[in-house]
Amino acid sequence: MSNGNESRLIQGSLKMLDKLDRKYLHVSKHPVGIDFRVNKIILLVKIATDDAYVVAIDGMRGVGKKTITKVVLNEC
Repeated sequence: MSNGNESRLIQGSLKMLDKLDRKYLHVSKHPVGIDFRVNKIILLVKIATDDAYVVAIDGMRGVGKKTITKVVLNEC
């Protein structure tokens, strides 16, 4: 890992993802109470770094984890 192979693999994967024809995920027209969380996650995702990182969304059933994820993916 210290030879940079992992970093090159991640960078290559990201370039391939950029070439994919992404379709927008369906989200209801007026989701309620997720704007703050969506904006916070988008800020985390858009931080420009050379390191790879994971953003975890955790919570009880039915609180909107999947909806928040879909909105973030549609906006990024």
